[in-house]
Amino acid sequence: MRRCLLLGWSLLLLSAWGAQEPLIVVEVVNELGEPVSGAYVTVYALAKDGQIGSQIADPHWRTTDANGKAIFTPLKLDFADDPDNWMFKSYPKWELRAVAVGYLPLKQVIEQPQRGTTVRAVLKRGGRPLTLTLRNETGKPLPEPLELAVCEPNLDTLFEEYEVAPALRWVITRKVYSQFSIEPIGEGRYRVLLPESQTEPLLVIVYHAGFLRGFYATLDAEAIRRGEATFTLPKAHTLTIRYDVERVDPKLFKNLELGLTGFSQRAPTVEGIPIGWAVFAKPVEGKGEVRFDDLPPGEYLAEVSGFPASGEGALLNVRKRFELRDGQSQIVELVYNPPDPRRYQGDREHTVRLTGADGKPAVRKPFRLTTNTEAGETVVVQEGETDDAGRAHLKQLKPEVFYQLEVDGRPTSVSFVIGRDDFAPPNEGYIAPQKGDHAPDVPLQPVEGDKPLRLSDLRGKWVYIDFWASWCGPCRMPLAMLAEELPNLKTAHRNRAVVLTVSIDDSTEPIKPYLSQLGLWEHGGHYWAGEGGWRSPVAQRFVVFSIPQAVLIDPNGVIVWRGYPTGSVAALLSEHMGRVK
Repeated sequence: MRRCLLLGWSLLLLSAWGAQEPLIVVEVVNELGEPVSGAYVTVYALAKDGQIGSQIADPHWRTTDANGKAIFTPLKLDFADDPDNWMFKSYPKWELRAVAVGYLPLKQVIEQPQRGTTVRAVLKRGGRPLTLTLRNETGKPLPEPLELAVCEPNLDTLFEEYEVAPALRWVITRKVYSQFSIEPIGEGRYRVLLPESQTEPLLVIVYHAGFLRGFYATLDAEAIRRGEATFTLPKAHTLTIRYDVERVDPKLFKNLELGLTGFSQRAPTVEGIPIGWAVFAKPVEGKGEVRFDDLPPGEYLAEVSGFPASGEGALLNVRKRFELRDGQSQIVELVYNPPDPRRYQGDREHTVRLTGADGKPAVRKPFRLTTNTEAGETVVVQEGETDDAGRAHLKQLKPEVFYQLEVDGRPTSVSFVIGRDDFAPPNEGYIAPQKGDHAPDVPLQPVEGDKPLRLSDLRGKWVYIDFWASWCGPCRMPLAMLAEELPNLKTAHRNRAVVLTVSIDDSTEPIKPYLSQLGLWEHGGHYWAGEGGWRSPVAQRFVVFSIPQAVLIDPNGVIVWRGYPTGSVAALLSEHMGRVK
């Protein structure tokens, strides 16, 4: 799924709720109490730190009717057993935003929202106008009305409406909503209503399919002070994407899709990385081509992707990144060719000793050494069997290739790159403990304090462990849900269950501030995996190679569940240990 301009939440977890019961009703009026029709309104949840937490309504935006009302329906939350509990208790503050022609924009916090509540939003007149002139050099007639937006240049104030493509891997940009009132006043001229206090630069965005899709320009402080600005809309580029996926084995990959992502020259960035928007996506097979004639200058990424047919493993990706400039036409070809294992073989060797989940040498176990191609396919470089000491003799290794070792059909902690000091091949490795195995009794270092904790110290109790890191975006939602559930878990399960978080950050420094911000620090036990990150002792023994990840351990120290923490921890505990009255 491609990340678009607005939010970092994952639409893989969200889908339209079939029930028609309103989530919330917003009544937009002016200062005289008169209804304002045609206003654009959105409502979303706020995280505890005041940032946007999640989309909660479907659709995300509504337009007020003749009575000034916008009725929002909720999203279905596939990860939540009790959607209302998650939506209203996990996010006790919501925010609505409204904009209408001739009025100043409104941002309003809703405290302790309740299902079906009617909230009144009062729009005010005033502000100061800015005249925006667009010189049309696209080679096409200027549409009326033009899809035009003026927004602040940061992620939480750029709004979009989303359309989910087949297989739920793509989020297609359909419309960018303006943060400020825009009113046409003549051919290519518009009146933008800004607050008197507005001095910071703004973005002018034209996202109009068929005309110009994704043009950005900066409205600087001087233009805002003058109250006028002029921009030239560049000639649209013609792009043809030719694809050939005839040689993709359907036994390996399914649901192939072609997608195009744009990165405008003036688009906002996060840590210097341009934020892209998905322009297009469609299912594909065999050979074919698609053509665009409405793309502005900028960088683009064209790719064919597909799911592993088995449901496990890496996605297939055939991709090319390129630039459109000077109004030129361009042809991009995406051709899939099956991988050749010889490309990833060399003349180096290495031996690694493997320990099983039972703590014993992995004697006479089959192993596979694999790597991934640029397209995301897994290529088997070597197959063999460990010796009587549990050693795997790895041969035909090539520098600068990332290798992973599987033993007895399970992932191991052994991953390396020949020639990389920071990712050198290890001499010892561990087979991943799975459901039915005893959890490794590795010491956990508390974030505060000196006494390590061993899982054997917790025998007789159920233990839930969440592996995470402060730099991991997808880790945030499971931790936020955990923060909401933990106080009730302590009451419901008394002393029978323990919840731990284990960070694989490079140091303990960011852990407490991050968990405190989420309201989680005061609940549960918080530990550090140790120095080395992915190669820390805890990450190695548990074979944690992706996060977020969680495990549930029974009172006998046996793993009963391991996976991605998308659901309720309370429900998971109740499923395995029974509900405590």
